[in-house]
Amino acid sequence: MRIPLLFCLVLATALQPQAWGSAAPSGVSVGGPTLNDDEWLGLTFQAHQYGTPLAEMARLWNTPFLSSAGRNQFNHQRDFIPAGTDTCCPNQDTLYSLVWLDLSQGPLVFSMPNLQGRYFVVHTTDLFGRNQKTYGPHNLSTSQNKILISGLGWKGQVSESMQHLAVNANDALILLRIAPRDPSDIPMVRQIQDQLRLETLSGKPYLARPLPRFDQDDPFNTLRILDEIARRNPIGGRDSGIMKTLKPLGIGQGEVFAPERLPEATQAIMKQAIAGSEALLLNHIPNVGDRTGQWLYLAGGDTFYNDTLARATVAVSYILPNDENIASYLITNTDTFGDQLMGSKHYTLTFKEPPPAHEFWSLIAYSWPDVRLQKNATGKYSIGDRSAGLKYEADGSLVLHVSPALPEGVDASNWLPLPDGDISVALRLYAPFQNVVDRSWLAPDFVPVP
Repeated sequence: MRIPLLFCLVLATALQPQAWGSAAPSGVSVGGPTLNDDEWLGLTFQAHQYGTPLAEMARLWNTPFLSSAGRNQFNHQRDFIPAGTDTCCPNQDTLYSLVWLDLSQGPLVFSMPNLQGRYFVVHTTDLFGRNQKTYGPHNLSTSQNKILISGLGWKGQVSESMQHLAVNANDALILLRIAPRDPSDIPMVRQIQDQLRLETLSGKPYLARPLPRFDQDDPFNTLRILDEIARRNPIGGRDSGIMKTLKPLGIGQGEVFAPERLPEATQAIMKQAIAGSEALLLNHIPNVGDRTGQWLYLAGGDTFYNDTLARATVAVSYILPNDENIASYLITNTDTFGDQLMGSKHYTLTFKEPPPAHEFWSLIAYSWPDVRLQKNATGKYSIGDRSAGLKYEADGSLVLHVSPALPEGVDASNWLPLPDGDISVALRLYAPFQNVVDRSWLAPDFVPVP
């Protein structure tokens, strides 16, 4: 079973251009000669789990509407990511600007204009999805809005007019989210996007490197990508142990990993391990994060350490979550009785008081378990505190209705349409209160309406 395409990202480019999936050149790496069948099975399983975040990055990098720009160039989403795309759990709150960074030739300077009070997050990760320092209104002022971003081994001087972000790899991603105040504000956000800059210190461009191609039909795609990234970004620290474990496979050893040179029987064993890893990841999606009541509080960024299963599962489901103090993501696919949420049913969700967010909050329904935004006839995909006409009860509580069609007697402002089939729902809290981060606030359950 092939893992569905979710919101994922890509790796870095080859040291030398290679034709992916072609016969291996001389000097290839095909694994140690003394491995037995069980060792091939176990090590391949581990390698697939460890490399999955990189492959999911590659998948996003090769998604047509996200890959039009090259390395170190902005790719701006001019509207909310539409329903019906092969993208995992896109929000309907912010416009995205992405940059796939190549820091191997030196640092880059990121700068942005005055956002005039709009909510924004400069979210930088390495290609494993491990968050680096995050910037927003709390630590990026209009008078010092330049960030020098450096990669491995850079030791130069940083101007006092810039902040310094030292990334733990040469290949990384900037994901900038900017929130329009309302739909009429989207043109102004587009103008802000056009003023974003990413430049070298010298002002001269670095050599453009090609983006690797994600090959959905190559069963060894994830292992090839792991090999590619490990060769471009020496992996040390707490991940050095797993790379030593995987060394007998020939991954990340300086020569191109070429499993097609292995005996067919060995390739068959490796494919069996990869299929088993993919199945485990899909089954593990409901368990990623901290469960409180019916809700899963999605862990963000660099909180998984050496839990490669958790890190890979986030990559194939809710990739690129912010740190929890920046934005908290609460996920559920069950109602108050523990039954699967279904797009054919009517549910209510009652907040005793407004959801605890300093900035804003939103609720969005997705299909399950692939977590995609599905098209509906109304074109309405989100509800939140910025929804026009949202009505609160006299006691300050808020009742939301979630159903396939507008229930009789319910104000449309408080209604979220549901897609067909099994569903999941994400509650996003931007700049959440501390009681969300420490789990002392309990989100309400979905209650079926008879």
